[in-house]
Amino acid sequence: MMSIKKLLALGTTALVVALSILSLSVAGANAQPSPQGSLFVPVNPVRVLDTRNGTGGVPVAPLVHTLTFTPAGVPMGATAVVLNITTVNATDLSYLSVYPDGSNEAGQISQVTVPAGQPITDEVTVKVPLNRAIDIFNHMGDVNVVADLAGYYVPAIS
Repeated sequence: MMSIKKLLALGTTALVVALSILSLSVAGANAQPSPQGSLFVPVNPVRVLDTRNGTGGVPVAPLVHTLTFTPAGVPMGATAVVLNITTVNATDLSYLSVYPDGSNEAGQISQVTVPAGQPITDEVTVKVPLNRAIDIFNHMGDVNVVADLAGYYVPAIS
C-alpha cells in the first residue's frame, strides 16, 4: 500500500480514490453479505414489531427468551429482510440473536448487544424461511424489542 506522502505527490485525485477504496474496505469488513442473486428493495421504515404495545401480533410484554413474529409488508418470494432492531428498558446486559424461524441458531451469533437500561438500535439482515417467520432470542434478563422494516431482498431476474 502506498504512503499518504506518495499519494499526495500523485495529486489529490489519487488520494481521494485511495481513501475511497480504504473506506470501502473498512465498511465491507463489517457488512453482512447480501443473499446471493438477490436485489435489495428499500422501503420507508415501517414498524413491524413492538413488544411494548403488541405491534406485530406479539404479546405486550418484555422479551424474556425467544419471540417469533412474521414481519408485515414483505412480499412472497422475498429472500431476506433488513430490520432496524431497537432494545428498550433492558434489565440486564445481554444480546439478541435475530435469525430465521426453525434454523436453530438461537444464541449462536450476537446480532445486537443490549446494555442494561440504555436503548440501542442496530441493523440486521435475516434470511426469510419458508414459513416467513423470524425469531429473536434474548440471552439474559427482560427487554422490550422494537423492529422497523427497512427493506427486503428479492431474487434477481437475469
